[in-house]
Amino acid sequence: MSLLKNNIVKKVKLVIFFLVVFALMMTILYNWKGLINTIKFHYWLVAYTSFLAVCLTITQSINFLCLLDKKTSPSILETSYVWSLSSLVNYLGPFQPGLAFRITFLRKYGISVKQSLSVSILLIILSVWFSTGAIGITSLQIKKIDMTAYSYVSLMFFFSCILLYSLRKKYPWPNRFYRLNIQEIHIKVISFILIIIQYLLSVFCIFVVFKTLGSSITFNESCVIAGILVILTLISLTPNNIGIQEMLMGYAGYLSGLTPDISLVAALIFRAGHIIGNLFIVFLLTYTVNKRYLFNASKSSE
Repeated sequence: MSLLKNNIVKKVKLVIFFLVVFALMMTILYNWKGLINTIKFHYWLVAYTSFLAVCLTITQSINFLCLLDKKTSPSILETSYVWSLSSLVNYLGPFQPGLAFRITFLRKYGISVKQSLSVSILLIILSVWFSTGAIGITSLQIKKIDMTAYSYVSLMFFFSCILLYSLRKKYPWPNRFYRLNIQEIHIKVISFILIIIQYLLSVFCIFVVFKTLGSSITFNESCVIAGILVILTLISLTPNNIGIQEMLMGYAGYLSGLTPDISLVAALIFRAGHIIGNLFIVFLLTYTVNKRYLFNASKSSE
């Protein structure tokens, strides 16, 4: 029975792998000339964004394990592998199908669906919460367009979340969501620091790419764009926000003085960096790390 189960799991993984490759090939073929030219003429920017994508994936994986706080959790390598693969699976359809894949994969480590889903949702909420606060503060410093109303709305949401969290002990209804093993203050501090690191990685990626392409973008504007991209992960109406992210980057490039074609190049650089960075983690761990880190649960945990 165990052998049959292992064979089924391997076949499912193989099917998912080929589906991911197919989705990536379709994404590349959709605008393959622009993508190839972008990589060819701006290869160091693509390498830069790919490196930051790797750092972002590893940071998210560490934060997931930190909030999970489980003795039998998978290693950072295993979690990073699953996180990268789930990010690529998101190209298969809208509404983040990679989340379901990640939750299913982590079940073999004794992590229940409820635990994985709760921590994943909590990570998204924390990221959105911090991003709204950053948007609310930095958008007040932008002079090109009036974002005062957006700033006030963002700050209202930011402080409302703090109020809701402060009421978790007085009222039972918000406390239901916080039934996670994150009571230790050091875990909360580490998780918050990791959220800041994730956000800053996106900010520096946007700022450096746009500045290199000749944009007049400011650091505050980069903070707003990064925050909006985080919020868009909640929606994901298209596979991995294809088209939506490019439209946002194109508009940001236009506002910061880039021509439409250069704005498209910037959008393609971010997309190529995301794909290449996650593919790098998947293939690196698949072919260089011991198999027990990838497809089989550790014998010591059995």
